[in-house]
Amino acid sequence: MFCRRVTEAILSLREEFYNWLNAEERKKLARIAYEDCGLPHVVGIADGTLFPLAFEPESIDAPDYSGRKYGYSLTTMIVCDYNKKIRYYLAGFPGCAHDNRVYNATGFVKRPNDYLADMEYNIGDSAFEISPYMVLSFRKGKGETLVEDHEKFNTRLAIVRIRSEHCIGILKGRFPWLRSIRMKVTDNPKSVKLILHLIDATVILHNMLIEFGEEEKEEWIDYEDFSDYDDELRAPFRNDNVLNRSIAAAAPKDTRQKQLLRYFKENVFH
Repeated sequence: MFCRRVTEAILSLREEFYNWLNAEERKKLARIAYEDCGLPHVVGIADGTLFPLAFEPESIDAPDYSGRKYGYSLTTMIVCDYNKKIRYYLAGFPGCAHDNRVYNATGFVKRPNDYLADMEYNIGDSAFEISPYMVLSFRKGKGETLVEDHEKFNTRLAIVRIRSEHCIGILKGRFPWLRSIRMKVTDNPKSVKLILHLIDATVILHNMLIEFGEEEKEEWIDYEDFSDYDDELRAPFRNDNVLNRSIAAAAPKDTRQKQLLRYFKENVFH
């Protein structure tokens, strides 16, 4: 009873500590990312992670929970901001679910204009499907070598993408129960619903601790689990810059990625 009351108390703070960024917040954090890393207009950093289950599910779909790295797990999509706060997440998919499948179920794919302005986008690794609102690292096929500009582009994205790895590492480090969920999944929908309620409370607590400035520890990060730009009038933030223009609905899905690559070649790569 006490645990349920504590969880309900935390969940009552959801609207205050778990929300998507408004237009002003998106511009502010995009500015910080640009000044630190030279990446213009990036809002969210998306990555999937697995929350291992301590027990084999007792459900008809138990094999679906067999994940890529653990015996049984839940796949969760996390989109954090540059400050490593979780701004959007989607949990409850079985461990066999691919990251892109989970991301395709989010509002970013279904209703992107509700979350991002025309020039804004999220970034992720090559597991995702590219679009004007999702910029990815360039894929390298088996036995292939990326061209130099693509390697540099991937390195530039990695400077920002690593913050997602840190976010997930901090989340699991602060709340070790996510590394081995000792609750059994059954055919009763309430079994998964209870886990999701606790994940929700954990995300809220994570954001609260980020906001309150609690110290982070490097040992929390499991890296196997997954120039100077201070002039406010520089190109990416001028109204006449190509990166500030809308992308037509009929344009190729990799249009934004190509725009960024061209920008980096002209202004960043040496």
